[in-house]
Amino acid sequence: DKGLGKGGAKRHRKVFRDSIQCIPKPAIRRRAYRGGVKRVSGLIYEETRVFLKIVIKDSVTYTEHARYSDGHGRFVYAHKRQGRTLYGFGGQVAFISRDSSSSQPNLDVIDNRHTSH
Repeated sequence: DKGLGKGGAKRHRKVFRDSIQCIPKPAIRRRAYRGGVKRVSGLIYEETRVFLKIVIKDSVTYTEHARYSDGHGRFVYAHKRQGRTLYGFGGQVAFISRDSSSSQPNLDVIDNRHTSH
């Protein structure tokens, strides 16, 4: 391996089939309620699983390609690839996305500071 460079992402990855289907409805519902949703439609669960599958797959690809042992921060690149740019990891995280009908960016700010109970 000496002198051959760092290489790229592995060609063959161990695939955990349907592991994303193991995310239960109550877990998705709790995340939605924490984000400010009052009522959850029955169709949202599968759509959420599909979205998570894409983001996790991209994050794993970036992590493997860079040969990192953890995926910390790689989800930022996964979101950026989908057109959602994440800014900041301190007190607030801002999701920037563009509507197809409007040229104005849509800014959703989430306060993720831990509060003491």
